[in-house]
Amino acid sequence: MQGVLGLDQGLDGPGNRREYIGGRYSERRYSGRRCIRDAGRRTATIDKHLPLTEPTYYILLALTEPLHGYAIMQEVEQLSGGAVSVGPGTLYGALSTLEGDGLIVKVAEAERRKSYALTALGRRVLLSQIARLQVMAKRGGEVAGRLKATGTK
Repeated sequence: MQGVLGLDQGLDGPGNRREYIGGRYSERRYSGRRCIRDAGRRTATIDKHLPLTEPTYYILLALTEPLHGYAIMQEVEQLSGGAVSVGPGTLYGALSTLEGDGLIVKVAEAERRKSYALTALGRRVLLSQIARLQVMAKRGGEVAGRLKATGTK
């Protein structure tokens, strides 16, 4: 499936688009008459982290501001409306992986409390996941509307 998605046109400038080509998203930037395609390392780096698991998504969402482990667990539960809760073992395993992948960074360490925050790459990955979820919700809403209209029993 190949096509242009205009969902993020206002995010990084007018005329910019993301295309779904060969099973991955690629950015196109339009400058006057020239089209510059960014299908290189930056896009590939983001794509290798997607899709995010639900706990990882909520951990990154919680880390839009620096937090320590226990605060991350509380924020994940609050953001998910109680649908996702992560225990200490799961959380610290995920934090270690995310830090190793360059999506988060340790910003402070006092006694036993380590605080983490998103990196620039982590922000881009999170924004890409949010865009993916928006597309899924939009398409799901369209299908749900058709199903309701046909009066499925």
